[in-house]
Parts: sequence; structure tokens; C-alpha cells
Amino acid sequence: MKTLKIISAIIAAVFIVAATVVAAVFVAYFILTSDVKLDEEKLAVRTPACVIYADDGSIIEESVQTNYVEIDKIPDITKKAFIATEDKRFYNHGGVDFKGILRAGARNIFSGKLKEGGSTISQQLVKNAYLSGEKTLARKFKEIKLARLLEKRYSKDKILEIYLNTIYFGKGIYGISDAAKRYLGKDVSDIDAAESAILAGVIKSPRKYNPVDNFKNSQSRKNLILKLMREQNYLTDVEYNISKNKEIIIDFKTDYETHNELIDIIKKSACSKLGFENDAELNGYKIYTSISKPALSYIGKPSDYSIDCDYTVIIADVAKKKIIAYDSSVGDLKRCPASAAKPWLIYAPALEEKLISEATKISDEKINYGGYSPSNADGKYHGYVSAKEALSKSYNVPSVKLADALGIDKIKKYAKLLNVEFENDDLSVGLGNLSGGITISSLLSCYTPFINNGKYYEPDSVEKIIDPKGKVVYSSRVDERQVFSDSTAFIINDMLKETIKKGTAKKLSSFSFAICAKTGTNGTKQGNVDAYCVAYTTEHIIAVRLGNADGKKMDNTISGGNYPTLMVKDILENLYKTHSPKDFTTPDSVREIFIAKDEYEKNHKIAVTGKDDKNSLSFYFSADNLPAEKYEPKEISPDIKDYKISYNNGEITISVTTNESCGFYILDDKMNVIFKSEKSADYIISNLEADTEYLFYIQPYMTSDGGKEIKGELKKLPTVKTDGRNKPIVDSPWWEE
Repeated sequence: MKTLKIISAIIAAVFIVAATVVAAVFVAYFILTSDVKLDEEKLAVRTPACVIYADDGSIIEESVQTNYVEIDKIPDITKKAFIATEDKRFYNHGGVDFKGILRAGARNIFSGKLKEGGSTISQQLVKNAYLSGEKTLARKFKEIKLARLLEKRYSKDKILEIYLNTIYFGKGIYGISDAAKRYLGKDVSDIDAAESAILAGVIKSPRKYNPVDNFKNSQSRKNLILKLMREQNYLTDVEYNISKNKEIIIDFKTDYETHNELIDIIKKSACSKLGFENDAELNGYKIYTSISKPALSYIGKPSDYSIDCDYTVIIADVAKKKIIAYDSSVGDLKRCPASAAKPWLIYAPALEEKLISEATKISDEKINYGGYSPSNADGKYHGYVSAKEALSKSYNVPSVKLADALGIDKIKKYAKLLNVEFENDDLSVGLGNLSGGITISSLLSCYTPFINNGKYYEPDSVEKIIDPKGKVVYSSRVDERQVFSDSTAFIINDMLKETIKKGTAKKLSSFSFAICAKTGTNGTKQGNVDAYCVAYTTEHIIAVRLGNADGKKMDNTISGGNYPTLMVKDILENLYKTHSPKDFTTPDSVREIFIAKDEYEKNHKIAVTGKDDKNSLSFYFSADNLPAEKYEPKEISPDIKDYKISYNNGEITISVTTNESCGFYILDDKMNVIFKSEKSADYIISNLEADTEYLFYIQPYMTSDGGKEIKGELKKLPTVKTDGRNKPIVDSPWWEE
């Protein structure tokens, strides 16, 4: 009995608490919504604009719906596609679907995640028309009241009409009419169930499900919507199967004048900063950017170079740490960066870990790693090459060897610091083969440490965001992270300058100022699918990618070293018409060291000479990774390695092979110099007399560093006698002097 009383007390207490909570909710609802009114003007056809400004204050984009279509011009099957996925009880509730809210709440509780919402079409409409994107209880209450007022004022068909004409479909598109025209190339009255499902699928997440950038995702979403339509008896089994298997042709036209992909990337950045899930939440906001209209005009298109492929180009300002121009036919797709990843993925970590200097010799040779045998683009191997040459000429074998020496875990550690992650563990990562790929924006960001003393940052284009009430809700800030030392950054710059002089980006060699560059090509002998060029000065970073959105192979003539580099060249010419950027400043942590040329080239040894002369080579080293070996010059005297004299066909031939850096004289029997050579050579004497003895001498010589000539031992050659039969007669064996 006592237990029963306790249980009863608990139930009563729970009931009282629940009743109190409910009462409090109702009180809060009435207080917070007391001034909420339905302003019909805000439901006008023109959607509240998201205005995007360039750096000079001029408008880049004002996103509005342009083509309104009445409800009776929209196919029934199209309306049903949206109702099936967005609000299946649309015609049965008064603006708020409390059953749907409870059902979504229960599913969220049991899943442990916030997977579903309970917003009706009416709620979505008023939220987009009247409310900000803030996620507060007050905003939700206002949304509910406005939805109920909307339902009292308008018919269901009118609400659906306004909704379909104002909803955001991604890529700067508002309204079902514009969406049908832009994505499908059709009038909305002509679209069928499958096409309707494609469009209905977009609005859940315009970035994730638009069929231009994410066709695979959009297909999956389409099939889900068709399934819902079948379950809700909007389609028969036959209609469902036909629609599911229908091939959808996307006929999206890029409006280059309005830079749709630029707008998309700006909105994506703004949504990320404000925590918005949907671009439509930006309606009424003003976005101020770093975009330069002159810089936009500097970007060419593949058609300007008589080639046909998709492209993406980004220009970033180093001082501002901002993107100033972006143009693309496909958006910021994730693709394999190929050799464009080598500087930051392999070589910079190897320098940082003291595995190499830029002078380190690496053997470029045929090698096999458990069945994986990398080869170079030219199909050749080049023997021992410096790390500097290997990177500038983008040899693959040295890069894979360094990847092996670093280890995949260490490579991933550095990549993660650059906000790059990949799953594969094979050594092909040394060639930039990263599972999942990276975007061109991410690729550009990976080069920022090299112009920022080793500190990484992510340039974007958003400077400031103002909400519909005029409040500044975001001001630009740049987060930096030290990834490499300033010495590593500088040495990579020095290595990539060589790419311009002797490497894969020689098309940029005409410029008189300092440029660093790296190219990359992803493909096979059958055709290339991606071609990159990333170039930077002390003022700008430029990244270019050519490659079709669908992964289809391009013309074999398109590689990183040609057309992407030519596009970079044209941009640089426009950026620096009136001035030249400064060179990179050498940090205190770097030393220029002179090493012995002969030792380096012959024996692959790094021996310090301390002399800047013709017998030395110059490399940059980190101050904490200097070469220890000193060059000890050997006493060398002028000498002859080999010589011979022969007589044939009326001519005497004297062949002399000298030691390195030695020349030689040939003297006659009167000790007159008749021939001089600075290196090994043959000397031929013609017009000889018959039955005559000829005697010659050889004297080696060399020139000292001070320009003084040092002569070696005089060597007597065997006497040659002509006899008219053109046969030699010698008075001593060949090996005697």
C-alpha cells in the first residue's frame, strides 16, 4: 500500500511538472508571438535578395526569383513530388503538423541524432519570407504562428504556388520555373515524374543534391522521392519503375557573366560562417567580399586556347589573405591533385624532418615496391639527381622514395595540418594519388605556408556579412597555423623557382621577377583527366585546374605544363602590367652554402668549399641542417691519361686524353707549338713528305684559380717515318717515350 502511494505521488509529481512545462510553453508562445503579423508584401513574388558585393562596393549578384508560374501551369506530378518528400500531410493540417513534429522528435530521440525536422511547407515558406536563420525557440514559435496565420489567409493551392515559386534550388536559382529551365533545359509544364523528383530532391540541400555538382547524390535522392511517391500512391508500380530507370539529361547552362560558381562558393562560405544549412537562409543578407572585378576579367577560359574542357581558376591576394577572383564551369570538385601535391605533401615534410636538403642526391632508377613500380612521365630514368631538380622536373621515382622514407603516417600528419585527409596507405601518395581527392581551393591553401613563413591559412572571399536588420553578424578573420619552419618554406620556394627555369613550368620563364610554380597531370597514355598549374609570387597565388566534371579524358595535348601554365601566364601579365613583385626574403634560419662542383657531380658528395667560383655550386640549407663535410682540394698537376700517334693514308693522327681540367700543347721537333687544346682532342697532320721522319712532343697544362698557367712534364712521341707506301715506321715501342 505504501508502495502504491509512492508511485501515485511520483505520477502526480510528473503530471504537475509536465503540466507546468506545457503551461510555460504556451505562456512563452503567446508572449514571444504577441507582435507577430502576416505581412503580405513579404510574400510577393520577388524573393528577398541576398546581395553580394565586390571589393569596390559594386554588386556582383542579387539573387532573386525571376519567372513566376501559376499553380495550374505546374504539372500535378511535380506538385506531388514536393508534397511527398517535404510535407505529405500538406492538405490535412492547418500549417503545423503536430503529428509530424512528434514523429520526427521520436525518431531523433531513438537515433540519438537530430536527423529529422517537422517543418511543413507553410513553415518553410514563412521562415524564408519572414525570419532569420537563427536557431532559437523564439524563432520557432514565430514560425509556427506565421504558418497558422498563412493558412487562415490563403488556400492550400496558393500556399503551394508561392512556395514552389520562391524556394531555393541552388546555384543562384529560385523558383520551380527557373530550376526546370536551368537544370533540365525545359519548361516546367513539360517535366515528368523523374525530372520532378530530381528538382524536389535539390531543396533539402542545394549544395549536396544539385545534379550539376553532385549527380550521383541527386540520383539517389531522386530514387528516394520516387519511392515515397509510390508509397503515397502518387505513382503506380509501372510508373515508378519507368521513372526510376529513366536517364535524366542535365542541360545546365553556365552564365559566365554572372559567375554562378563564384556566387555558389561565396554563399557556401557564408553559410559555413553563420551555421546555416541552406543557402535560402541567406535571403535578406548582404555579403561583402574581397572579389576584384578587374581580377575576374583576367581569367581566361579553355575556349580562348582552342581547347574544350571544364575548368576552375582561383586568384588569391597574399597581403589580404583573401580570394580576389574565382571562375569555374564545374564548381569546386574534389579531384586527385597529382604532382601538384608534391611540394607540400612530400618535399616540405622531408625537409622539415631533416631527411633531405635541396642538394641531396636521389637516385632516379627503376625500382619495385612489392609490385608497385613508379615511372616518370617521359618514360626515362635520370640517375642521381638533386632533390631540387627532382621536384622542379617532377620526377616520380624520387618522390616515391621520399614517401617511403617519410612513412605514410608522417605524411598524413603533415597533410592533416593542411586540412587534407585521405585513406589510402600505398606509396602512390608520393605522386599525389589521394583517395577522395581535394578541391582546387584546398590545393591553393596548401601553398600558403610557402608565402607565409610556414604558416597555413585558408583564403576565402567573405569580408563581412550583414543580416536583414542591418547588424554585422560576421567580420573577416584569418586563422593561421604553423605547419613548416620558415627555412623549409624558403627552400621550397627556391626549388620551385627552378621549375620556371628548367622544369615543367618553363612557359613562365619570360618574366623577370621571382615566380614559384608547380604543375601536375593526372591521367594515362590513353588521355589525361586533370591538369594543374599552381604559381605564386610575393603578392598573389594562382591555381588552375583543367578537367571534365564527369572525369572523361581530355585531349592528350592538355597537361599541367602547357595550357594551365599558359592560363597562369596570361593572368600574371595582367596582374603585373605596371609593376613587378618583390623577391622572397631570405630568413635568418637559412644559409647559402657553396659546395665543390666536381665532388658533387662525380661522387654525389656535398662538400663545402666556402668559395663562390666556377668550381662551386650554390644551394640553400636550413641553419640547423648544414652539411658537415669540408672540401679538401687534391694536389693536381697537369698530366696526360693516354696518347697515341698513328700514320694512315698520308696523314699523322695524334690522339690525346688528358686529366680533368687539363689541356695540352703539341710541339714539333724544333719545340714550336703547332696545336693547343683545353681538353682531350685529336690532331691531324696532312701534306706529309715521303721517306721523312717526324718527331712530336706533348706537354700538358692547366690554369690555376688565379689564372696562372701551370705546365706539366714534356712527353716525347714515337718517331714516325713515311716511306711513300703510307705505312708507319717507328723507332721504338709505343709504350716508351
